[in-house]
Amino acid sequence: MKKGIIFDVDGTLWDSAVPVAQSWNEVLKRRYPEVERRITPEDMYRNMGKTMDAIGDDLFPFLEPAKRTEVMEACMEYENEYLAAHPGDMYPHMVSVLSALSSRYALFIVSNCQTGYIEALMASCGIGAYVADTECFGATGRPKGDNIRLVMERNGLEKCFYVGDTAMDQEASRQAGIPFLYLPPTDSARRRERMRLSPPLRSCPGSRKKFWDNRQTRKDQEERNEPGRKGASCGGPGLFFK
Repeated sequence: MKKGIIFDVDGTLWDSAVPVAQSWNEVLKRRYPEVERRITPEDMYRNMGKTMDAIGDDLFPFLEPAKRTEVMEACMEYENEYLAAHPGDMYPHMVSVLSALSSRYALFIVSNCQTGYIEALMASCGIGAYVADTECFGATGRPKGDNIRLVMERNGLEKCFYVGDTAMDQEASRQAGIPFLYLPPTDSARRRERMRLSPPLRSCPGSRKKFWDNRQTRKDQEERNEPGRKGASCGGPGLFFK
């Protein structure tokens, strides 16, 4: 039976709000000085997880649809290039944890991002060797739930779950018909996201940082052949694969 873990990107594997906002502002300043809008990291946090057209509607509602699309495409194209030199902040131990998980499970990434964004993440973080397949809204034009199903079908996954940090991620998991593991934000201001999540909910206690730290702790224990402490982590993939 093929088992897999599918990950969201922003807020789950890394935080790219600051460099993404910087890249967009460079594009607006150089190519669209008439657009009187400057992007902040808070704008990015508010919109991460949404499809690209929804982000454009939120950030540039005053532009005509054709112009809005043009500006968004220019911003996202440069964003991928910018992230290669100015990557987002990886969550501690993320790379080593993915390495350990990939030895037992097939790992995947599905996001509502543009084409090239996941590739920029994998290249700058050095995780390409651990990820079996990816899919995104920019490539298919389809919602995240559909793209999760595409990855499942394409790779013959019989059991899997989705790891994310928003109510939108939970809904996508529900649409795809698979369990969802919620990683609570470390920023207390963003914990309000949890209020929009629906029960039943399996959540990592504490925060997203605790999830990655616990996985690293478990990896260290396994390498030393030491038993792990009960209750020290989110329970691990085994809870979803019984």
